[in-house]
Amino acid sequence: MRALRDMNTPKFVAEDEPLFKGLIGDLFPGLDPTRAPQENLSKAATKVFKEKGFFVDARQVDKVVQLYETMQTRHTSMVVGPTGGGKSTVIDCLCKAQTDLGLPTKLYIINPKAQPTTALYGVMDPLSRSWTDGIFSNIFRAINRPNESGARERRYVVFDGDVDAKWVEDMNSVMDDNKLLTLPNGERIRLRPTSSLLFEVGDLQYASPATVSRVGMVFLDPVNLGWKPFMYAWKLKRPRDELDTLNELIEKYVEPLVNFMFDGIDGEVVTDPPKLVIPTNELNMVRQLTTMLHTVSPQKVALEPKALQCVFLFCCVWSFGSLIATAEGRVRFDAFLKKVSGWNLQDVGENFLTRFVGSGSLPERKTLYDYFFDLEENRWKPWHILVQPFERPPGAKFGSLLVSTVDTERNMWLLNKIVLNRTPVMLVGESGTAKTVTIQAYLKQLKQRSLEADTAADEDVHLEEMLLELNFSSRTTSLDAQRAMEDNIEKRTNTVLGPPAKKRLLVFVDDINMPRVDLYGTQQPIAFLKLLVEHHSWYDRKDLLFKNVRDTQFVAAMAPPGGGRNALDPRFVSLFTIFNILFPSDESINTIYGQILRDAYKTMATELGDLPSQLTSMTLSLYQQLFAALPATPTKFHYIFNLRDLSRVYEGLCRATPEMFPDTKSIVRLWLNEISHVFMDRMADSSDKEFVALLARKEITRHFPDAAEFALAEPLLFGDFGDFEPDSDVERLNIYEDFGAEFTRARSLVEMMLEEINTPTKKMDLVMFDMALDHLLRITRVLSLPRGNCLLIGVGGSGKQSLTKLAAAMYRMGVFEIVLSRNYNEDAFREDLKRLYARVGVQKEKVVFLFTDSHVKEEGFLEVINNMLTSGMVPALFTEEEKEPLYSSVAAEVEADGLAPSKDNKWTAFVARCRDNLHVVLSMSPSGTFCAPVAVTFRVSSTIQPSIGFRSGHRRRWRRLVIACCRRRKCRRI
Repeated sequence: MRALRDMNTPKFVAEDEPLFKGLIGDLFPGLDPTRAPQENLSKAATKVFKEKGFFVDARQVDKVVQLYETMQTRHTSMVVGPTGGGKSTVIDCLCKAQTDLGLPTKLYIINPKAQPTTALYGVMDPLSRSWTDGIFSNIFRAINRPNESGARERRYVVFDGDVDAKWVEDMNSVMDDNKLLTLPNGERIRLRPTSSLLFEVGDLQYASPATVSRVGMVFLDPVNLGWKPFMYAWKLKRPRDELDTLNELIEKYVEPLVNFMFDGIDGEVVTDPPKLVIPTNELNMVRQLTTMLHTVSPQKVALEPKALQCVFLFCCVWSFGSLIATAEGRVRFDAFLKKVSGWNLQDVGENFLTRFVGSGSLPERKTLYDYFFDLEENRWKPWHILVQPFERPPGAKFGSLLVSTVDTERNMWLLNKIVLNRTPVMLVGESGTAKTVTIQAYLKQLKQRSLEADTAADEDVHLEEMLLELNFSSRTTSLDAQRAMEDNIEKRTNTVLGPPAKKRLLVFVDDINMPRVDLYGTQQPIAFLKLLVEHHSWYDRKDLLFKNVRDTQFVAAMAPPGGGRNALDPRFVSLFTIFNILFPSDESINTIYGQILRDAYKTMATELGDLPSQLTSMTLSLYQQLFAALPATPTKFHYIFNLRDLSRVYEGLCRATPEMFPDTKSIVRLWLNEISHVFMDRMADSSDKEFVALLARKEITRHFPDAAEFALAEPLLFGDFGDFEPDSDVERLNIYEDFGAEFTRARSLVEMMLEEINTPTKKMDLVMFDMALDHLLRITRVLSLPRGNCLLIGVGGSGKQSLTKLAAAMYRMGVFEIVLSRNYNEDAFREDLKRLYARVGVQKEKVVFLFTDSHVKEEGFLEVINNMLTSGMVPALFTEEEKEPLYSSVAAEVEADGLAPSKDNKWTAFVARCRDNLHVVLSMSPSGTFCAPVAVTFRVSSTIQPSIGFRSGHRRRWRRLVIACCRRRKCRRI
């Protein structure tokens, strides 16, 4: 009976354990044998829990003993359970307890899914027959060598990651009684009695019965642990004077909030719980509550009870309420929290921006999401008072503008608190909610503050910030991420890495959930980051050593799962403090774009009146109707609309000058032109295009009936080369203007430019018929924008490449294309890109990089292109030696800007110069297929890599009229 009980009890989930005890009691009535005594281990485990500052939970101590007993009978054991059950704590505690009892124990932690299987076990080159050792084979060989000192020592390899049928099957001979690892090179290594294998895993969904039958099993159920032990241990770190108040607040708020968030219990009423943007558990929410309390309220000074309760309420909003997916859910949460508080609700009327509610009361107007608690004045203040008036910095590019709103100020305040606390933080929200731009703006401010900070005694506070931006795509691998980080850190000792002295590396991972999942549901880059974020270490890919990576911190952004984005590993998510970013309200959108347009039009004629507000209202109305009526479908997968599209409309509107757009009707016509290019050009068929045109016509007719006839005249032909003069060396002003509702002037200008461009040895024999001219102006519009990149979609022979080369020549830009060969691979592609970056970065040449679907010889090429589009640089493209001449090319600019001549500042300046001088044009056919060995389809590029799917223009088959036009020109020459 004891054997049955002790061998099976560790495996059961919480609800099955009583059933098993009842069954075994029926089989052996009247018997209840005692457990085998493990008093020394239990006492040592209890001591370790206390030393680590944990609450001593008898069930967790028992799990330590169960794991020990399981490992006594099995040389391979699994610790299984969802995140929050204490798996890592139990393993660490057992090792420390054994060490305290005179049996030193070492852990060798591996995430088996953080690298390919070949990097785990090693690989034999089929041609040279040379052997490359793997991470696990190297460790397994090391732990099975005899201890040189002869001392007793236990060695455990911990596989901290998913178990699947691929990599673990090669371990079956180690896990069974043979205890033998056979490597691909024929080497055989036997597992010694002093060594064991441990698996720390969330579930066994993809483990085969053959694997499970070979191991001992200990299940840690979060239900048994709960959140209370964690909360108890945390509150003991607070000032003693706060303990009584904290106990009351925990009892008053935490339990009701847990019940409300996960079970929908609101007093005596049970409803559906609020919808969360990503799944989480009770412990994660409570952990985020303690993190917020730690960052908002100083621990050194005890707060008076009312102020502490206000801080507690504020932190409840941004922990329990931070992941609520909808605005309606936030309103429900706010009402519930106010009801639980029992405090008086005070309404100060319309003066809530100047009259503040003090501690002991709560603001009735709006929700608690709209307020923060000022500890200095003990008052609730609206976030709105932090909003700064918009002033466009001189010379600032449109893409760098950030308008201060309630949303941006609130999000940056929260980011600042968490980043300064050295805690990983993640923003979650739909595309276009300004996650990326908010984080980038905050990190830029943080770096500037670190440069301006005076030297202080606490050097850690004033570490200079280095910034690294990683943009994940579906094809990002763990090696890509590791290469990018290695490019920004240096070797401190043999096993310690980090940024240069007195610096801290802030790593921003954008679209962190984009990497594809393998057959077993794992994202390789996420497995790598989990090891790095949790253990601050990784395995070197060359010498295979486990290296500590210091002075790094992670900030991440992602959209909710769906549409090519995947659900993250819950164990990885639990390492982050997470905030959901809702879509901005109409009020915020009007504020953002209205202020930008008012600033751009402040030199315009006064008769324009409230034109910026009207244009903003029109744009938002059209966008909302478009978003609702034209959702993305399998055949129209690129119908993905967000606020970035509105920004592109306004980028075009801000190009208006008083000379070329002197009145309302000319600006309304410009608005229609930008709407046409941003939205209509993306439409896949004529019916959708006509639908968008109809929406635009309705908006113009409703808001500007007097300007409708002029604004709606077709065709819409705009450009910035109207001041071109043949054989003139005068630099063009590139002023954006309307060429009129006829093709005559635009065609004349283009033909003059084409004549000047053509040379006897290099002649572009193009016929500028109406459709070609229309497409050409679309391309020139993008190339004339700062950092403008373009995606052209059309069948072969529709003129995509020819018109791109003509547009580049019109702006005196070079054209760069790769030349494929039989053995062309990613290494050759990277070498070509080095030459490209030398042209745009060192020689300061403006270049169009023309990349077609026939150039995609390997799928990895798209990952490289994705990085070029999103961050402007390919990670780890240059070695440190190759960077030296690049640093020298921008040294004068860095000095002129008043920045320190550090490598970090020089590299930032070089990348910025490259982005300014480089335009990427992707030319793809809609008929390609993903299975083709040489091409990756536009479907894949647009759906899986959203950064590529913008500013698209569909090219339709040439009509007979076009062919006839070309025929007439040829015949005329004859």
